[in-house]
Amino acid sequence: MRRGRPGQRRFGLSPSVLSAGAIALAVIGYFAFGTLMRGAEPAAPPPDQQDAFTVLVRRVQQEARPFAIAMRGRTEAVRSVAARAETGARIADIPVREGQRVEAGALLCRLEDDGRSASLAEARAALVAAQTEFDAARRLFEEGFAARAGVETAQAALDAARARLARAEEESRNTSLRAPFEGTVTEVPVEAGDLLAPGGVCAIVSDLSRTVMAGGVDAGEVEALDVGDPATVRTAGETYPATVRFVASVADPQTRAFRVELDVEAENLRDGLSAEAEIVSRDADASFVPRAALVFGDDGRLGVRLVENAANGEGIVAFQPVAILGEREDGAFVAGLPADARVIVRGQDYVSAGTSVAFAEET
Repeated sequence: MRRGRPGQRRFGLSPSVLSAGAIALAVIGYFAFGTLMRGAEPAAPPPDQQDAFTVLVRRVQQEARPFAIAMRGRTEAVRSVAARAETGARIADIPVREGQRVEAGALLCRLEDDGRSASLAEARAALVAAQTEFDAARRLFEEGFAARAGVETAQAALDAARARLARAEEESRNTSLRAPFEGTVTEVPVEAGDLLAPGGVCAIVSDLSRTVMAGGVDAGEVEALDVGDPATVRTAGETYPATVRFVASVADPQTRAFRVELDVEAENLRDGLSAEAEIVSRDADASFVPRAALVFGDDGRLGVRLVENAANGEGIVAFQPVAILGEREDGAFVAGLPADARVIVRGQDYVSAGTSVAFAEET
């Protein structure tokens, strides 16, 4: 029989392992016995039965009040047109300069002829020859000395000659770029001798007899604006009376602002000046909310959180964007709220749109 190595046990575990196992069994038994004696702990209620978070709301109602809308923007000419080349050629002469007043039809740029005058003269001579041949063919046909086919051939040649003359005249006219209306030359981006490609700009003419200021307002303010509302515009250190001439019905997809244009009662204002305007709107429905109720939504817009679908002291949180119409020390008049709204004034920072809450009304 083989003998084990000295110090090696042949059967079972060491006494230390047995002692640890006994202690573990005792601990498990203790807790199991305690659970049986106390009974099972009650299960947590399902989410729909848990107590809803409670917020404090204030009933806010609308009131009609006049207010002024502040708008930033830039001045624009009421009309501005670029005189573009319809044919490619080198610039022979530019008889105007920037800032010069011009009449409708005034010459802005003259392009080199490049043989267009010769082509025009050739087309005119060809038309005379075609007309002579047609007259002769028709006379011979009427006298019975020629067939109808000869007349039809001469007619086709005459029509082609007329078309070539029309093209030659148009090419000749296209060498003279003229002002489309009375105005001021605001830009001449080329020099005499430059090669002007088709579509290239020779000069820009603007109508500065009236000035437009263009800017943008947000959704909460645009509803209060009407064409004809009075305004004042401040630019270049001066203040001018103005009137709303256009209010966009669709917001810019990038800025989410609605374009508004003002007719400014000022002549010869430069195009592109930074300007500020204050538009006096008609009475608008405004709601007064405390400053603490104003929060920013997930998209960065300013608004308030409301409780909607209220029943039995509970409701659903909704976010409503607003526009500030006026301010006081204790709050602000805003546009964009329903006629009767429950505005959350405490706890609004701990809830989000779509959350079910309990609410208590401010007394």
